[in-house]
Amino acid sequence: MFQVQKELSCLSQGDMDIASYYSKAKHIWDESNAVGGVPRCTCGKCTCEINGKLQNYIEERRFIQFLMGLNGSYTAVRGNILMMTRSPSISQAYSLLVQEERQRQVKAESHFLNKNASLPASSTKQPSQQEGWKNNQKRTDFNSKRPQLFCDHCKRGGHTMDKCYKIHGYPTKT
Repeated sequence: MFQVQKELSCLSQGDMDIASYYSKAKHIWDESNAVGGVPRCTCGKCTCEINGKLQNYIEERRFIQFLMGLNGSYTAVRGNILMMTRSPSISQAYSLLVQEERQRQVKAESHFLNKNASLPASSTKQPSQQEGWKNNQKRTDFNSKRPQLFCDHCKRGGHTMDKCYKIHGYPTKT
């Protein structure tokens, strides 16, 4: 019992990700329930609903304990969660924190990719642009998978030489 209480009081994220931290906290809470469960009213005549109130109290303590054990990098998120008009459950807070963690990972990965993308400007074009468009052929845009037109005369997309205004003239206004 004393060991579980000590673990509960020292609960912190450290260098764990959110999922590992939550799993560790949940394990300690489950162990705490198994070792020294909360006393419950068993009379069956109780009208004060003490069992529900005790459960809510325990959940609130665990919620605060979980949030306070987060790393300093989650200070702003923790503040936002605590300032919500209606306090979320632990699982809802966990979900919000996992979303935040994923967003940070995506930002870090995109920053890493942008910082390390030191390709020469000519090689950043799509393969079809590097090869050039010959004989007014239709090309497939790899993003939309729909044929796109390109004019060899004016070097612009959207049309071919047979419909190029610079060759055939612009339409008259009516």
